[in-house]
Amino acid sequence: MALEDESTRKQQALERIAEANTFIAALQRARFKTLVESCAPAYRNLGSSRVIPSSLALDPSLLQLSAADFNSSDYSDQFSSVELEMAVESLSRQLRLHRKRIERNFDVFVSYNSEDRNEVRTIATYLQSAGLLPWFDQNELRPGQDWLTKLQEDIAQVKSCVVVIGRSGLGPWQKAEVNSAIQLFVKRQLPIVPVLLPSCSSDPQVPLFLHSVGWVDFRKLDPDPIAELIRSVESGDA
Repeated sequence: MALEDESTRKQQALERIAEANTFIAALQRARFKTLVESCAPAYRNLGSSRVIPSSLALDPSLLQLSAADFNSSDYSDQFSSVELEMAVESLSRQLRLHRKRIERNFDVFVSYNSEDRNEVRTIATYLQSAGLLPWFDQNELRPGQDWLTKLQEDIAQVKSCVVVIGRSGLGPWQKAEVNSAIQLFVKRQLPIVPVLLPSCSSDPQVPLFLHSVGWVDFRKLDPDPIAELIRSVESGDA
């Protein structure tokens, strides 16, 4: 009898969990629908109305999922419920990043040597996947645009600075950027985060100030450099 009672309790608990997951899935679906049908068009229109248009390109797989037939009972198991929640959050994050770009509300300025561009592009992607908008010149400058004027316009609103150092150390233009960034961000009491790429030498030549702040070292796996970088950038988002 005791075994039967225990089995019944477990079954009832599983049924309650499935019911809760189904209910949560219905809420997530409603959120999904609002994001796609209301928020996305509004952000798209706002971006197109700017002097410099900002296009909104959402993940096609998310749009396909939002348009698919929906039965909340299909998400009664924990795995499917979490998967749906992650999809909705991914869409929400894309919209937040688009809004930030429209408002020129950057979380971090990325200073780097052009020789390290490919690695830095990967770092910028990591930041965006965490919902942080980096000022990365490849994304923010148009061909022929006066980059110095554009940078001066945008950097005043940036909340933190990442100084990326690779095999060749600081580039000529990067040295000027770093010196200006140190003055600006120290004055505003915002974080400046040196980032060492895997190719960086054991004793990088950097301004003395950067030796006094914490490093994010991609030459090591522990602690996780990506998590360290995201945490450091988020600390400037007051």
